[in-house]
Amino acid sequence: MKKEQSQFIQNLLNGSREQPPASCMDTFRSSFTDAIAQEWSLVGEHYEVVFYRNSLEHTARFTQNGVLLDYRLKLTADLLPPAILKTVRAKGELMNSVLMNMGRSIVYEMIIRDSNLNRYQLELNELGEVLAEHQL
Repeated sequence: MKKEQSQFIQNLLNGSREQPPASCMDTFRSSFTDAIAQEWSLVGEHYEVVFYRNSLEHTARFTQNGVLLDYRLKLTADLLPPAILKTVRAKGELMNSVLMNMGRSIVYEMIIRDSNLNRYQLELNELGEVLAEHQL
């Protein structure tokens, strides 16, 4: 059991055994210099890495040529911009929030729960305007 625990801790600190191309690693290292606990996987045609930065979970996707497609950042309510928080609070209780950076735009994906305990997924722009909403 100790060997399994040791391997788990080693993987957590050093990342996974999935080896992305050097181009992905180069882009990753230059884009996220202080990332820790990398976990790489090949998802379809893209490489995806889950990692931590400033104690926050991130997920980034890369082409096989190393181009950063987008990244997601799990956020707590205290890190959300006021405009986003205002919209979310008007609709219900925040359950989960993710910032999606797609290069030229930032979208906030929220899961909220209303007073009737119905859950909804919202997509908001940087101004807090609802781009999409549907019940889960």
